[in-house]
Amino acid sequence: MEGKKQRMFRLTAETKIHKDKKETTLAALAVGDYVGGYARETADGKLELVTLNIGSGSGKTKAATAAKPAR
Repeated sequence: MEGKKQRMFRLTAETKIHKDKKETTLAALAVGDYVGGYARETADGKLELVTLNIGSGSGKTKAATAAKPAR
């Protein structure tokens, strides 16, 4: 990530973790998965994850794939 802004997020015991819209643990995270979520800044200026959403590595949902017309 040379030349790009890097940010560090802290996980806490209260962080809600979901994979494909189902509650899970951090152990479900794999290389190539897409992640997103919501973080808040703490009093000491650090970012704390409130939610962490993990998506499959393909980046496409079944619905999006089904809705795409065949060529």
